[in-house]
Amino acid sequence: MGLHSSFLVNYFETLTTLTILFAIMLLATLIAFIAQRKQKRIVYDISLGIKIAFRWNLMLVLIYSNFGSAIVYFVNEIKTLSAASLTTSSYVSLAFGGVSVLFMVLTFVFLPLFIKKRMRIRKFLLEG
Repeated sequence: MGLHSSFLVNYFETLTTLTILFAIMLLATLIAFIAQRKQKRIVYDISLGIKIAFRWNLMLVLIYSNFGSAIVYFVNEIKTLSAASLTTSSYVSLAFGGVSVLFMVLTFVFLPLFIKKRMRIRKFLLEG
């Protein structure tokens, strides 16, 4: 057919959701930092809880649940890419899709290792 599929168009809804959640996490981090500097313990505890919930729960659930869609859209873009349809937006979409898939794969690989390392450190601190 000759129709080009764009990763950014197909994956836009999920990317928007991830961006909003990431912005909320950054805002909570900023509020926690300011509250810690101003010694506002209640605000610091609340913002730290929000940051942890967004980082460890919502962001990871979205990344893990949308990994298959990202792979499908990225592969679909590669399959429909032709030399005649190469434009700047094609390159941007292809690069963004590749970086997104790479980020998700690295999350799959390194997150369990990070959690395991943290658990060992916590166990060491509790024993020592």
